Amino acid sequence: MEEEAGDSIIILGYNGNTPFVNSASTQRIMHYLPGVYPTTWCDGSIRRRGISWYQIYRNDFDFRKTIPALLTIGLTGSYDPSARTGSVTARINNTTDNTINALAHCVIVETDIPYAWQGEDSLFHVVRNMIPISGMPVSIPGNSFIDETRSFTMDPTWVYHNSYIVVFVQDSSDEIYQAAKMPLLSISAEENSVPRTIVTLNNSPTPFTSGTTIRYSINNGKTKDIQIGIYDITGSLVKQLVNGKQEPGNYMAYWDGKDARDNKVGAGIYFCVANIDNHKIVNKMVLTR
Repeated sequence: MEEEAGDSIIILGYNGNTPFVNSASTQRIMHYLPGVYPTTWCDGSIRRRGISWYQIYRNDFDFRKTIPALLTIGLTGSYDPSARTGSVTARINNTTDNTINALAHCVIVETDIPYAWQGEDSLFHVVRNMIPISGMPVSIPGNSFIDETRSFTMDPTWVYHNSYIVVFVQDSSDEIYQAAKMPLLSISAEENSVPRTIVTLNNSPTPFTSGTTIRYSINNGKTKDIQIGIYDITGSLVKQLVNGKQEPGNYMAYWDGKDARDNKVGAGIYFCVANIDNHKIVNKMVLTR
């Protein structure tokens, strides 16, 4: 449904039954008290428990889309990938004549995390942090706006290329008035001033039965520290392929389908992870036997 709805839908996953649960997601789980998994809330007002039927969620979404929004939210910000710090400013505009009192929540979300769960090989829209966890009270006068600014720090294990900021406003009954999101990539000082460090990362053949060649290129005109490794769907390192300094240019690495002890690994999904000067790109690969 996300592919169909595009920017009209924002998903926050609290992942209470995975290793990615944290103090922020735990607080939200305790707030909503789901009871069973999966449990979803549409705009904080429609709860569905233990349901995986697409059409039900689609009907909820279509219904909520007919309700006029009381607020609009515009996001601006900046992010320094070297320091892993940034800030976001939300301009929250009240389109009604009356003052709206609610809580403004700022969320750091990471998606496309390699992890085996419920038959899938990745987790999506994982809540990494909320700033602050309990939200901040706001009061927006009628036909006016307020600006709310939050500073944040990214954990070194979070991939900022796959992360985004979400701001949403929720009232005391859990009704969500409005939400907006902004990819960190769009506000990165480095991304906006210089070309990307890694411009390609792919492998062939794919799928492969015995080995595969990984091709990648480096730019930006100076020597880079580079690590390229193969990881399984649990996030465990299978084999390190590259670890050292390389000049800008085009390169190839070869993985023979074996682990660090030269043992053949089983068929399945693996991830080639390239880390160059704190930039990370992930390429999904399929090994058949």
